[in-house]
Amino acid sequence: MKRSVAMLAFTVQGVFMAQGEDNMQSNQVFVTSVIQTLGEKAINAFPDPSPILGLLETSLDFARLCEGAEKTWKESISSFATNSLNRASRLVLLHSYLYLSPKVYMRCLEQVLDLFQQGRIQRDELVYIFLIPPREENRWFLSYNADKSPMVKFLQWVRAAFEHDTQMKHLIGFIIEGKARIRDELLRSEKVSLSKRNVPYLSED
Repeated sequence: MKRSVAMLAFTVQGVFMAQGEDNMQSNQVFVTSVIQTLGEKAINAFPDPSPILGLLETSLDFARLCEGAEKTWKESISSFATNSLNRASRLVLLHSYLYLSPKVYMRCLEQVLDLFQQGRIQRDELVYIFLIPPREENRWFLSYNADKSPMVKFLQWVRAAFEHDTQMKHLIGFIIEGKARIRDELLRSEKVSLSKRNVPYLSED
């Protein structure tokens, strides 16, 4: 009986490992295709990665990468620690995380912050993709959920990571104090196009 249980556990582990490898290969194919289609030079054109999202969104394979990110983000996050990714590959993968569902995106943010603290991604990649994001929905995610306990912990970790950065400490304080939400509520009330878009609220279940 013990042997059967052990064999079953080994088989299940093998299945999950195989799925993880398939996810990694699928991600690599999409990332490579995006870079080949759009051009590495174009993706790397700006020191600040904020303007790059609009370019990436013109790629069908970037859309496919984003669609599958809910299932593959953990494997692709691990590639930052195990592989030497060039900047274009990092930018494609990091931007694909912006479309995750709120609960998953919250976990992803924590992992991305870890990558930054480990020196796996650059400051501008963390700041201009995730803390000052190019998508309104991701900015709203920070401001509208600033009072939720997972977000409070995350913002405190970010503030500690930027302990000697006055500009970033001011930004995080602006979010924690609820001022960012007031700003975003005002902008949404003034622009009909923004008011029709959903705010990605974070549940605390």
